[in-house]
Amino acid sequence: MARSNELTWIGGFHAIEAALRDRPERVEQVVLSARDDRRARKLQSLANRVGVTVEQRDPPWFDKLRSDGKPLRHQGVAARVALSQAGDEDDLAALLDQASEPPLLLVLDGVTD
Repeated sequence: MARSNELTWIGGFHAIEAALRDRPERVEQVVLSARDDRRARKLQSLANRVGVTVEQRDPPWFDKLRSDGKPLRHQGVAARVALSQAGDEDDLAALLDQASEPPLLLVLDGVTD
């Protein structure tokens, strides 16, 4: 369960899979449209494995979601997640300190799929 009171919606299979795999404590809930395909089952299984609740909603529900004031690109799946917290910079610093060779650090802004 997410520990922050500041939550936002993210959409798309890849983004949500990454959130569930890398930072499951930030994911409060996953919402799937009424679909039963391999990708949806895989995402539901991953969410269940890390203890995140999964709800099903009709497709029109997703069209009302917004993130940063813009319509959310959702692919029929959305997750409510905690926003980044101050400790994230410390996590990055610790990760860089543990690197056995000079790391390649790539900083991106405004990337969409």
